[in-house]
Amino acid sequence: EHRSRLLAAAAEEFAAKGIAGARVDEISLAAGLAKGTIYNYFASKEAVFGAVLQAWVERGEARRVQVPFDRPIRDQLRAFVQADIDAVTEMEDFARTAFREMLIQPMDTLRSFMPAWEPTEDQLRLVISGGIQRGDLRDDRSVSELAGVLSIMVTGALFEHWLPDGPSLEDIPDLVTDYFMDGAAVRSPSS
Repeated sequence: EHRSRLLAAAAEEFAAKGIAGARVDEISLAAGLAKGTIYNYFASKEAVFGAVLQAWVERGEARRVQVPFDRPIRDQLRAFVQADIDAVTEMEDFARTAFREMLIQPMDTLRSFMPAWEPTEDQLRLVISGGIQRGDLRDDRSVSELAGVLSIMVTGALFEHWLPDGPSLEDIPDLVTDYFMDGAAVRSPSS
């Protein structure tokens, strides 16, 4: 219970102040615990951030609906993107901060955060691999390349959402899936 409270307080602290500005004692106090309690659970402020990041990714994983592989690839990919957007919706202030922090962190710190996304990336590669095997997606690009492009499109759409006149979170799953399929779907010989 203490760990969960610390993570919730940390998400708010990081969202408000970023990694550099966040104070671990403030996180402990906001969680209703004594100063320094956070160090009973985490070795550093960066470890706390990584744990909040992991919890955010797990929210997306928990929301992911496994669309049967015999359904159209567009349905599978849209469900995948929808789960990510649902997780962003639940923690949008932290999500915005997390994206910013990922752009400014030293490479070693950034590498320490990357394992949080591995299960999501593995699931996406599995869906895309199935789409290639069924002939729904082009096979002249690797599974990793196609998964990377879809991930970048989701990230880009989120950045656009946070700009004036950007797409709504509700529009992003269809927008990203449609544009991805425009480029990744198998084309007829005359295309």
